[in-house]
Amino acid sequence: MSGGLVGGTVGFDFQIDRIVLGLEGDLDWAHIGGSSSCRLSAFTCTTDSNYLATVRGRLGFAWPDHWLTYVTAGGAAGDVIQGFSPGAGGNSGTTSNNIGWTVGGGFQYGFSGTSFGTWSIKFEYLYVNLGTFNCTVACSGVASQTTNTTLDENIFRTGLDYRF
Repeated sequence: MSGGLVGGTVGFDFQIDRIVLGLEGDLDWAHIGGSSSCRLSAFTCTTDSNYLATVRGRLGFAWPDHWLTYVTAGGAAGDVIQGFSPGAGGNSGTTSNNIGWTVGGGFQYGFSGTSFGTWSIKFEYLYVNLGTFNCTVACSGVASQTTNTTLDENIFRTGLDYRF
């Protein structure tokens, strides 16, 4: 699977000396998907995701010269769309909204100066696990067969943040 996402983040940080504690929530539109041959290469099985949301705690260390390194962890939610084509009886797929977890880390740089002093840029990695999704006839073409899909995502993203 591959693709991209675009969205927004809200949150807050509290700093004690050089230790930074925070809470963030984000919602992203995603265009992530992949496909492969299945059933003796006669059919195509697909897995897609259209959105991702996370709520995460953040623990960081503020370095001199406006740098912050941090780790983050929390809950995640997203959709898992599994399909099978050509579809069975006109039904070519099904969707499940799954709840899972995420963990990651990153670093952030706070710009200085009068014009940019409230802006920062961050580079972040998140591992997201949305659990297992079970799909029957719409995904396999056979009523008595269940197809299990586990959706794990490795996300590298960049963000531009404004501090109030």
